[in-house]
Amino acid sequence: MKTKRIQCLVWLCLLAVSSNGFGGEPVDMRLWFTQAAESRSEALALGNGRVGAVLFHGVEKERFNISEETLWSNGPVSVEEGCRMRPHISKVWKLLDEGRFKEANDLVEEHWFDDRPQLRVDLMANMTLTFEGQKDFTGYRRELDMRTAMARLEYTGNGARYTRESFISAVDDVMVIRLTCDQPGRISFLLALDREVDDREYTVSADEDTLTMRGPGGRPEAGLRFELQVKTVAEGGEVSTDGKVLRVTGADSVLIYLNAETNFEYGRIMDVDLTELCRKKIEAAA
Repeated sequence: MKTKRIQCLVWLCLLAVSSNGFGGEPVDMRLWFTQAAESRSEALALGNGRVGAVLFHGVEKERFNISEETLWSNGPVSVEEGCRMRPHISKVWKLLDEGRFKEANDLVEEHWFDDRPQLRVDLMANMTLTFEGQKDFTGYRRELDMRTAMARLEYTGNGARYTRESFISAVDDVMVIRLTCDQPGRISFLLALDREVDDREYTVSADEDTLTMRGPGGRPEAGLRFELQVKTVAEGGEVSTDGKVLRVTGADSVLIYLNAETNFEYGRIMDVDLTELCRKKIEAAA
């Protein structure tokens, strides 16, 4: 009975958040700002449960921090090592039920934590879009719509209104960025990839309309590998390669498709063609 009451309360809270009362107008669920983010704590985040992105929404330079859930700093651990707390969980719950919180905490610290550095998800890549002739602008607004999970940037520059929209699809498992302008031929930028992890080798290559980053992850002996592909489709204008970057020139609108993969799945390192996996998902979405 108590569980049903709690479930009912949760549903009522969700209903209250999603509308102004029963049958009322939907609440505006957008977070919006009138200046670009200067730090990650000010940036807007997107994700689909596997791939994540942090957007800073700069006008001249747009930066995306891209992450993927299996790219860990230390690499995979064995199932036995990862589950070493399991035999003690029932005792922890018993101590918590009895109000013996310090003993429960000590037990967790003894069997869950050790002297190894704390594992964390590595940032896979920084994707940067550098725009030409966008230094002077007005009417800046960036927002995150909590209903649609879409981030949006709008501003006016050189007599034209520019819009950037971004989301990460849970269905197609790719990130999509759409750039538009109310004046034709006004979208030009350079697209580049790099990493903040300097002590590990990675490569970036450009081929026609696609930029690819490949490299190892985690400790060297772990065997973890990653690949990230970015495909650019321009309407009007042209897409070309310039060394290890993509150059978009004079486009009316642009679609950018991004996918990130690793060879870690089902708790172990897999023998998988990451290039083909990325390509297929992007082609299916495009």
